[in-house]
Amino acid sequence: MKTKNLWFAAGAAIGAGALSYALVRRYQKTLAESLAWQRQRRPALDVLACPDCHAALQVAFSPAADGYFCPACHKEYPVVDGIPHFIKTEALTGWNKGFAGM
Repeated sequence: MKTKNLWFAAGAAIGAGALSYALVRRYQKTLAESLAWQRQRRPALDVLACPDCHAALQVAFSPAADGYFCPACHKEYPVVDGIPHFIKTEALTGWNKGFAGM
């Protein structure tokens, strides 16, 4: 009877490991597909302009920073979850500041 319980415990452990491995692989695949979709849908740079000086934007030079860069006024605009952020939250006032947190 002990060997039967031992085999059952070993099988359950292997099954749990296989399930967790499958879930991790699925998460990684979903994350990679999401990032690929965001890169594909990124707006063309000829449409975007710096809100301060109206110069054409470029992709940020630094590989760590995901966003846009204005060569005229040397400002960087980050892209968070696929959305370019042109306004700093510190500059917002009133209702806009409250809704920016949502």
